[in-house]
Amino acid sequence: GTATPTRQAVMAEVSYEPLTLSDIQTRMLELCRRVPPAIEEDADDTTQEQIVEWASQMQTVLEGFNLLVSCVSPATYIWSAKRSGAADQHLSVLSSELQLAQEAISSMISPRLSNLLAPVVDVVVDTITTTSTTTQPSGGDKQTNSNHERQSGEEDTSTKVQKHTYASRVVDPDYLKLSGEVAKRNSPMLRHVLLATILKCVQCITDYSQAVKNEEGRNTNMGYSY
Repeated sequence: GTATPTRQAVMAEVSYEPLTLSDIQTRMLELCRRVPPAIEEDADDTTQEQIVEWASQMQTVLEGFNLLVSCVSPATYIWSAKRSGAADQHLSVLSSELQLAQEAISSMISPRLSNLLAPVVDVVVDTITTTSTTTQPSGGDKQTNSNHERQSGEEDTSTKVQKHTYASRVVDPDYLKLSGEVAKRNSPMLRHVLLATILKCVQCITDYSQAVKNEEGRNTNMGYSY
């Protein structure tokens, strides 16, 4: 029969390299360098397109952060029976802090970016083109303008064809413009909150790793005590 693949074999086959907590911290710090500068509030020549581009760069960092947070659980996984009560408590605190960080971003930053990057749109008819085809008894076709009178006899057959072209239109352009002004005005604090949240998570991982190391040291010392 076919041998059951092992975890290590599949990891090698798909070129998967798990991230350690140190790797996650390094990538989070790299994300901090990609946070765009705040928009100058006094700059009157800032266009809506520039504000949307700023929001797009912020969104890129935000998405990268959420993906890295999702990698923390695999990096810290140990079966519960192999963890001490203190280790469980350390992991619980870390998980709670990461969840609070994601909630802060979801409530304070994401909605303001989404208003710019994904405004509510509606599909509307953009243009309507009407063509008329007249078929004569002899079988010949004559293209005529829809506004002209028929140029054939009573037995001619006329067919009108309408072609609708659809387009997406922003439902509320004024709200989209207002969202841009709000993002521009609050860009320094939005940037600050994002950086503060990411850097807090980096520190949380450092504190967790140190707590785990201290716990392992205490367990080792207790093992050799008489």
